[in-house]
Amino acid sequence: MAFDVRAVGNFPCKPVNADSVLGKPQGAVFLILTARPGTWYNAYSISYQCGCSLLLDSGKTLLYEKQFEMQRKECSPMMITAHSGSDGTPDNSLEFVHYVLSLRPDAFEIDVHRRSDGVLVIAHDADPSGAYANCPTLAEVCRLATSLPQIGINYDCKEAGLELDVCTLHSECCPGNPIFLSGTVSPALYRDRCADFRGAVPLLNAEEIVRDFYPRMLAGESAACGKEAAEACKSCGASVVNVYCWCCPDPFLKELRDAGLNASVWTVDEPDLAELFRVRDVFNLTTRIPAELIRTFDR
Repeated sequence: MAFDVRAVGNFPCKPVNADSVLGKPQGAVFLILTARPGTWYNAYSISYQCGCSLLLDSGKTLLYEKQFEMQRKECSPMMITAHSGSDGTPDNSLEFVHYVLSLRPDAFEIDVHRRSDGVLVIAHDADPSGAYANCPTLAEVCRLATSLPQIGINYDCKEAGLELDVCTLHSECCPGNPIFLSGTVSPALYRDRCADFRGAVPLLNAEEIVRDFYPRMLAGESAACGKEAAEACKSCGASVVNVYCWCCPDPFLKELRDAGLNASVWTVDEPDLAELFRVRDVFNLTTRIPAELIRTFDR
């Protein structure tokens, strides 16, 4: 059977057939579709392990054949973080914040920029004018979150130099809520001024700490990338790597585990893919379908 392998993000892939799939290097990452035009398989990240086969059953792709035998094993609790815009709410909006606070996941994620007047706001895309018109302020979000201190906030910093100001604002407005930082977090800053992070847990983005991360992962260098990510974390005292779900195969995870580290995986919008990462004991899973995953994992 032929598989149509499309681009993962902006990175091109070539069409392959079943025979060549099984011959790919350990750790190669693909996104596969059914042979029927326009019909997607359930989306799984594929790490081709030596000796593991690819099974097809009733139109559903079963990957990691050997690992799926572990599906019922007991695992440590996995954090579920609601991605901005979850379950159809507007991205980076107060409507989204109200929604996730009512849903009560372990944490929620928002994107952070700095307005031209220095005020921190939530927005995904940069505004060249610096005005960020109609964007809620970070202080508004924090004041809402303080009513539920058990819910963490993952601040995805979309520009450099935001970390310490975000931590200061968080400590002033909602000090009881767990705090996580992702995006353009500086490992060197965390190493040199850890106390100024005020208890924040950095989730170091793999593409920020591993040279040519995505091209190398697509070339099958997942173990080498995992080792490089682990070394970067160890050098600054961080313990979690934040990684795109299609680029987090077993060889990458093994390097993190061997170094005593863990992974935060984004953005996982398929329950079966979430289960795949749950049995691998990842630290956190960021998703746009938090309500479904909370039900699935009986949280």
